[in-house]
Amino acid sequence: MYDYSNYDSEIFSCEIKGNSAILIPQEKAFKVSLDGSYLHEFIECLNTIEMDEDIKGVLILDTSEYKGVENLQNFIESLRNEKASYVKEKGVTRYGNAAKRLTLSLNQFSKPIIAGVQGDVPIDSFGFFMACDYCIAATDLQIKFPGMDLGITPTGAVTFYLNKELGPNNTLDLFLSGENISANRAKELHIVNDVVDAADLETTALAKLEQYYSHPEQVVNMNKQLIKAKTYEIEEHFERAIRLMWNSVLNH
Repeated sequence: MYDYSNYDSEIFSCEIKGNSAILIPQEKAFKVSLDGSYLHEFIECLNTIEMDEDIKGVLILDTSEYKGVENLQNFIESLRNEKASYVKEKGVTRYGNAAKRLTLSLNQFSKPIIAGVQGDVPIDSFGFFMACDYCIAATDLQIKFPGMDLGITPTGAVTFYLNKELGPNNTLDLFLSGENISANRAKELHIVNDVVDAADLETTALAKLEQYYSHPEQVVNMNKQLIKAKTYEIEEHFERAIRLMWNSVLNH
């Protein structure tokens, strides 16, 4: 397997600190959901970490280098200028399948995995973050809804996780309102678990991982299998979401 201990690409970087791997999405991280080779690169990194006995957990640190809101808006707008067959193949089917694979990889990851988020983040990205075991936000977090005004249903698994957490009525109100969500409000809604100053985001997340390391790995893995969302539930969600996204793109 490839050595990701000091890795840097246009998609993500990886650094090892103690027993933890820190993965940081870069500016073009959005390509993970559009290009199979980029998706394979990220998942292969997760697989390598999972097999490394010296690495006990992962921190995915979302930073301002990854302009998620802007990239998602541009992606949706670009689909409208394409033929229907292209939209279905690339913009819906390929994106949906890639998002499903990445969500499942995060949800099924046997070691502790924490997300740290800051700045402007699209609500769609929280399908990945909520698939992790814990999510910490910086005080400057602003969750935005870039797809709603453009006529696109939320992509990824965020509606799946929020529906389980908040119930259907509260989740529906959240999306139909479409108002930006601050870090503290996100904590109230259980979209994130904790809020800290941006300067403390990485150290707080690494300290949280260290708490999880106090238990044997097999105990952590067993509890995750009992508690995390089931694979078939996520797959059923994406099957429905892809159909809805396909209809949304073509009808606007």
